[in-house]
Amino acid sequence: MKRPFTLLLALYFSLAATAQTTALIDSIVQHAVLDFMKDTARVGLSVGIYKDGRTYTFHQGSTQRGKALRPDNNTIYEIGSISKTFTGFLLARAIADKKINPDDDIRKYLHDPYPNLAYNGKPVKIMH
Repeated sequence: MKRPFTLLLALYFSLAATAQTTALIDSIVQHAVLDFMKDTARVGLSVGIYKDGRTYTFHQGSTQRGKALRPDNNTIYEIGSISKTFTGFLLARAIADKKINPDDDIRKYLHDPYPNLAYNGKPVKIMH
C-alpha cells in the first residue's frame, strides 16, 4: 500500500507545481491504482483529485467481493484511520494560511453550540 500512496502524493505535489494534462493524470493514477489492486485482499477503490476547480475521479474493482459491482461517484465508503492524516494536513494548511487560529475554541467552527466540548471549564481548542 505504501507505493501507491507515495505515487498519489507525488501526483498531488507535481500538480501543485505545474499544470498537467488530463491524460497525464489518468496515466499516473491508473498506474498507482493497478499496482494497489494487485493485492488480492483488496476488492475495490475510488480515487478523487480536486485541482484548480476541476474534479478527477477514478474507480477500480468492485464494491463487494465476488460481485461485478464497480464503484462510481456515488459509492459510499467507510472512513478509516487515514482521515486523521487528511484532517491534520487540512488544519495545518488552514493555520499556515491564517484562516484559523490554533488557539480558537473548536465550537467557533461548528454550527451547533456543543456545550460539552470543554474540559474542566476550558474549551477544546483547534491545537488540541
